[in-house]
Amino acid sequence: MARKIRKCLVIDASVVRSASFADDPVASKCWECLETIYVTCHKAILTADIEREWYDVALLPASGSAVRTTYITGWLAAMEARGKLLRQNIPRNSDLRRKINRIGLDPNDRMELIADIHLIEAAVATDKTVLSRDDAARRILTTAVRYFPELGPIVWCNPVTQHPGVIDWMKTGAKTVRAWQLRSRIDKR
Repeated sequence: MARKIRKCLVIDASVVRSASFADDPVASKCWECLETIYVTCHKAILTADIEREWYDVALLPASGSAVRTTYITGWLAAMEARGKLLRQNIPRNSDLRRKINRIGLDPNDRMELIADIHLIEAAVATDKTVLSRDDAARRILTTAVRYFPELGPIVWCNPVTQHPGVIDWMKTGAKTVRAWQLRSRIDKR
């Protein structure tokens, strides 16, 4: 019998914030994504920065729906009970942060990258896979790969716009999909 491939996935708060039982296509796709992680062999990376962002964006009572907060709290508890939350102490990548400030990006793009740098740092340190609804960050990162080739192998997938492909991908081992890598636009030139 073939061994299951287990990936450590970096999950952006944009996915967590959107997931719920609500009768809404975005909510249900994000919910299905999180549930697929729960029932498959994959694990979720939880750094202090990611946990803080999840709390600020998705779990604070002022951040939205009580139904969503209840779902996410339950999902986190279930993931923790199954040992599927990997709490990691991933150091900040000072060189990467310094480069971002020096490469001459548009100021708004630079702020977007700095806001999501914790996702990139976690992905680089683990299995190079990010689940995020933030297509703007992905667009900026695919452009920035020419300055940061080490980011090129990162798989960045959106569980809403790439649904049901992301679900099938996770169920079959979450192997690298070249078209979802940050360098994919660079390779097409």
